[in-house]
Amino acid sequence: MKGSSSSNGNNGSKDNKEPKAPTRALLMERLQEADSKSKSKTTTVTLRIPTELNDWLDEYRHLSYPQRIEKQALVIEGLRLLYMARGQPGSDAFNLEEVLLSKASGRSVGKSKRK
Repeated sequence: MKGSSSSNGNNGSKDNKEPKAPTRALLMERLQEADSKSKSKTTTVTLRIPTELNDWLDEYRHLSYPQRIEKQALVIEGLRLLYMARGQPGSDAFNLEEVLLSKASGRSVGKSKRK
């Protein structure tokens, strides 16, 4: 969805209805699916990521050396979180920032339909 953005948190949905919060059951289902996918066979990919995020990954790995946290493990953790927010193609996509912030604050969050 390159070039697509929305300031209202609904990922460009034209639907003006108040979005519903993701259910705990749906998030848990997606977590289980993400965990299963993260244990599958690996493949090599070449990605272009923002330099500062790559620098952060390198620095985090370097400073976490005693715990042996690998850069690949950090990327997989991020992809698992993304899968929880987005699920399968065509399913409801939740704003990840809202989901994480709501957990911290105890408030409900919205969702959006992907095109």
